[in-house]
Amino acid sequence: AVLRANPQYEMITLNFSSTAGTELIFKAFEQYCKIERRGGQGYVIRPTFQNKILCIFCDEINLPAEDLYGTQTIITFLRQ
Repeated sequence: AVLRANPQYEMITLNFSSTAGTELIFKAFEQYCKIERRGGQGYVIRPTFQNKILCIFCDEINLPAEDLYGTQTIITFLRQ
């Protein structure tokens, strides 16, 4: 509630479930960010609003099912 009330931050709340995948994160990024390619350095994700910090709150982060290799793909993506 404190971050939502602060005009410096833009809050996103993601509710994870056993079926949550990286598409959940990509949909949030598509809505709140623009994705740019930076030459050979890869991609840069920038918030679409200026002078605000994007804060992503992940609820129930331990719920996504493990893949074939025993990892939770969505959590591995977030760590990168």
